[in-house]
Amino acid sequence: MLILLPPSETKRSGGVGISIDKLAIIWAALDPARDVLIEKVAKVCQKPKLAQQIFKLGPKNLSDLEANKQLLTAPTMPAIERYAGVLFDALDYPSLGDEAKVRVQEQLFIQSALFGLLPATEKIPYYRFSAGTRLPGIKLKELWIEAHKAVWPRLTRPILDLRSKAYAELNPVPDGCNLSN
Repeated sequence: MLILLPPSETKRSGGVGISIDKLAIIWAALDPARDVLIEKVAKVCQKPKLAQQIFKLGPKNLSDLEANKQLLTAPTMPAIERYAGVLFDALDYPSLGDEAKVRVQEQLFIQSALFGLLPATEKIPYYRFSAGTRLPGIKLKELWIEAHKAVWPRLTRPILDLRSKAYAELNPVPDGCNLSN
């Protein structure tokens, strides 16, 4: 069984000095959509006032603009460790035993608005971008639905969809795959 989770708006900073390796990120079919979003996010962040509105940032979160400008060179960590908050804190991935970590690696996926569907252990940078973000000229739902058409056929096990409505709408599970949502 595959389990789909939403990301968390709360993220841990830091990571190792390894930036995104597009060759290592699973499903190269998502790269064109990722490239469009990363480029657009970085461009928007060049205009701080506009970016503040688009990403709904208060004065305390302005450092997120700088993080968004450096997505391709920023340190990374596994998505399951990058995300924080109730769900991810309760899962407490670092405390899991080896067998449980293997199950997480093989069965758990996280739907990112910026990176698409990610295996939980995929390494990603810190970023600010949610399913509700409206980038000028980008129809996020259309972009991700089209991009994931090549991914869904690879997911052959039953799927338990635990994503929030906003994230499930970005990339709906095709009919016949889903056990629950």
